[in-house]
Amino acid sequence: MEKQVLQKKIGLANDFRDVLEMKATQIDDQVTICAGQIHRLSADRCQNKILLENIQRKMSEARNSSQQGKESLDELQLKVNNSRLDFSRWRIELERERFEKRRYEEELEAVKRKVNRLRAQKECSVLGKLSLELQEYKDILKCSVCLDRPKEVVITKCCHLVCNPCVQKVLNSGHRKCPLCATSFRPNDVKPVHV
Repeated sequence: MEKQVLQKKIGLANDFRDVLEMKATQIDDQVTICAGQIHRLSADRCQNKILLENIQRKMSEARNSSQQGKESLDELQLKVNNSRLDFSRWRIELERERFEKRRYEEELEAVKRKVNRLRAQKECSVLGKLSLELQEYKDILKCSVCLDRPKEVVITKCCHLVCNPCVQKVLNSGHRKCPLCATSFRPNDVKPVHV
């Protein structure tokens, strides 16, 4: 009975994560729209402020959800000590939630930086603003490890994107842990992506 309740909570947490991912996609769409409507900067700034408040509210809900997931995981560990497989599944789920939390925090910081840049660049020309935004998107596409090459592969265990030379360096070293979050992975967990 308790296991069914826990599974239902996991399902709800997964649904909530999907809602948050959908919200993140909507935020990306709104940022693209803002780039095409720079002449309406004051209206966009208000919209970004509303989006920022929504993201902060969602982050608060995600923190609460993460705390509830951790408490459920602790109870399950006490009751199913003999089942290493179940323990491993819960630990992976917790790491995914932490990854989602970090990703949303990074997105929140990116939105804050964009708002600050837009305020600072209010007097700049439209061409200057577009150049800065283009550079920002180029920076997003760069490898988070070497900060030089473009992201080319994804580690499917943790969904981190890195360049192929960086992941090959990790694979060749025998360490085989994600350079961003230290999640263990195998060579077949590395898949190419086209960004």
